[in-house]
Amino acid sequence: KWPKLESHSHGKYILPKDTSTPVIQESDEQVSNRIKEKFDAIDLCVRSAAENRMRSVILSGPPGVGKSFGVTRTLENIYGCNYVFASGRSAATGLYKLLYDNRFPNSVIVLDDIDSIFESIDALNILKKACDRSHSRRISWLTESKFTSDEDGAEIPKSFEFEGSIVFITNIDFDEDRKSRRLN
Repeated sequence: KWPKLESHSHGKYILPKDTSTPVIQESDEQVSNRIKEKFDAIDLCVRSAAENRMRSVILSGPPGVGKSFGVTRTLENIYGCNYVFASGRSAATGLYKLLYDNRFPNSVIVLDDIDSIFESIDALNILKKACDRSHSRRISWLTESKFTSDEDGAEIPKSFEFEGSIVFITNIDFDEDRKSRRLN
């Protein structure tokens, strides 16, 4: 959790005094450099995903720090990159269809605050396979349900090869959740 910074004269930023947070002083230039480094890291990771050098990226941090902005800015500046943003809530079936419709190389799916995926073991298993680092990422849905593609209305097969990339943006603090045993 990032504490709020209080601005003081002479370009210094001091964290609020309390017993649990040490006082840190930074100049405007130091704050600017630290923010630039964070956005440069986001840019590098998202570019790697868009160029299929990384299969998945997880950006985790407090709300309002610019994660979605950084991802959008980077993807808009990559020539030939096909990307789609999905946010809100998703069931396993919706995730399966989204992956199918965007299964091609140089396709990037940005899952922005779709933390409901962690509530469904089916959705989580599909996501894990889509992010797998093995050579083949064959994703299957082996129930009696039939799906049609949102792109062309064609029936979606029971399994397909996923060759795209995923950028997952979340406010979840995975280290804290692991400690509290909410996510294993």
